[in-house]
Amino acid sequence: MYNDSARLSPDPYLEGAARCGVRATDCLVVEDAPAGVVSGLTAGSRVIGLLTTHSREQMLEASGSAPDGYFYLAQNLSSVSMVLADNGLGVEIIVTLNQDM
Repeated sequence: MYNDSARLSPDPYLEGAARCGVRATDCLVVEDAPAGVVSGLTAGSRVIGLLTTHSREQMLEASGSAPDGYFYLAQNLSSVSMVLADNGLGVEIIVTLNQDM
């Protein structure tokens, strides 16, 4: 597994959320590195893992036992879109999965 404790720390995501005045649990992390996936999930955020620099297997290993609805895979950012929620108070994140993934 990934053992670089500084890169696995949730602190950057926790601090970033705090600076924005929100909780990390209300944030979405988009990561292309397994260590970043671990860091984002440890912060309590939902994470989209991009398959641009690491394999599907590496990203799934990093996601560990993430709760349902907390980890998603996407081929790249072109596979991710956002639309304004019907109530106008939020956004809906849409991840289009390639059948070959």
